[in-house]
Amino acid sequence: MIAQHDFEMMRGDTFEIDVYAYGDIGTVSVITMTARRQATDVVLFTVTATAQTGGGWRITIPPSATVEATPGVYKYDVQFKMSDGKIHTPLNGNFRLIEDQTREVLS
Repeated sequence: MIAQHDFEMMRGDTFEIDVYAYGDIGTVSVITMTARRQATDVVLFTVTATAQTGGGWRITIPPSATVEATPGVYKYDVQFKMSDGKIHTPLNGNFRLIEDQTREVLS
């Protein structure tokens, strides 16, 4: 089953999302989140889960992934690559990248 979850984040901020797998899905080897405006557009970012948390995995989008991006609505999905090579996409949706105002003040 694919869950849809929309979210918003501030351009150039650190953003973390926890993903969970329910039921016996097997052994997950890599979890990847990819975002772009449309499926045919250049990838805005691809990040992998780096930490396991309470039955799930934490995906962290670093500031460098969005600091130069154009604010607006993007599409993303999260894919699990299993140890047997199978691919599962349990989560997708839209995220709105909000324009930041403080970037130059902090530089």
